[in-house]
Amino acid sequence: MTPTVTETLRDRLWSPADPAALAAFRVLFGAVMAFATVRFWLNGWIDSIYLEPDFHFTYAWFPWVAPLPSAWLHFVFLLMGISAVFIALGAWTRRSAAVFFVLFTYTELIEKAAYLNHYYLVSILGLLLVFIPTDRVWAVTPSPAKPEGPVVPLGVYWFLRTQVGLVYFFAGFAKINGDWLLRAEPLRTWLQNSAHIPFFGPILATEPTAFLMSWSGALFDLTIWAWLLWGRTRAVAFIVAVLFHVIVW
Repeated sequence: MTPTVTETLRDRLWSPADPAALAAFRVLFGAVMAFATVRFWLNGWIDSIYLEPDFHFTYAWFPWVAPLPSAWLHFVFLLMGISAVFIALGAWTRRSAAVFFVLFTYTELIEKAAYLNHYYLVSILGLLLVFIPTDRVWAVTPSPAKPEGPVVPLGVYWFLRTQVGLVYFFAGFAKINGDWLLRAEPLRTWLQNSAHIPFFGPILATEPTAFLMSWSGALFDLTIWAWLLWGRTRAVAFIVAVLFHVIVW
């Protein structure tokens, strides 16, 4: 009997896959989050963003979230950094991810004025690491191996790819408006602040540059996920993605 489309898709998603790339994602995510936590602390942003202001803009449904006293809030960031290191090491990965998710999300809910969509993504990925089997290999405390070995369902990869792809796609979809495409805003305004940079500054501050970057940014976000999925273009697309984000930074 010929299998149905649903059965074929189910079998494909549950087929075994090498867990190494998931482990690499876990290691890199934990390392970057540990670095970001230390950087946040050393730059004094715990005090300037959360402790020094007398008023905080709160989120809908979360008006009760408020900063803890200084010592306790610094302890929260200490635990956050430790949990990120544990994620990178694969030490009690899912529990560490749960701790990281709760603490990171708590600090982000304190102040809406400090919102970044990247932080929202960090919370989502932190939560996903609670459920995704990223600790089959390269882990201090690996999850028990199955009879067929340390494999993961292929569907886990597609779940994670879809999540990251959605971030890119909706970033591009949000740029399809008159301000971004027809008036090159806010890039036109932002790039004026770079006019003082030697040689490149005057070029960045021009109107054609603002339009070129606006349209390129929209096209990049709308399509990069597809180029990353296609094996023939993946390597080049990855390099372009890294360069794009470094330039934006």
